[in-house]
Amino acid sequence: MQKKLSKHGYSLIELTIVVGLVSLLAVAVSAIVLSTIVSSSRIKNLVLIRQSGDYAQGQIQTIVRNAKSVSSCDSTNDSLSFIGPDGYTTTISLDTDVSRIASVSAAYAGYLTPADLEIPSFNITCSPNDSAPELVYLDFSIKKANNDGARSSEDPVLSFKSAIQFRNN
Repeated sequence: MQKKLSKHGYSLIELTIVVGLVSLLAVAVSAIVLSTIVSSSRIKNLVLIRQSGDYAQGQIQTIVRNAKSVSSCDSTNDSLSFIGPDGYTTTISLDTDVSRIASVSAAYAGYLTPADLEIPSFNITCSPNDSAPELVYLDFSIKKANNDGARSSEDPVLSFKSAIQFRNN
């Protein structure tokens, strides 16, 4: 009679196959996790930019619509000055030193966009002309500031456009 040999362990080929399959699975899982992290970062940036842009656009629309009269509209320098309901002159413009939209009056001076975002483009155009505007076209874009090392896919730029008509002109 022949004695049956019992197998106590794995062969080198079996171990190599298992290690190879586990490695392929680990690469696939890490690619999915990395993709999820990049998407999450992009979505977080998009939400921040959208909220900030909507806020700035809404504030500008409200204060321009409620203006008593227009002091000056300078489409060349992209600034708009007007007398607000409080009687003070308010100026909306881009503060190029910090790349933020500014609203400045005797009663209030501040920024309408946060410091961690920058404004790559900002345009104010008055229609029919700068001396007698009836309509203000506002066009600006916002992106994340100081995003060193970020991939371009994580650094979105959103544009905001609106036409604002004066109520009290």
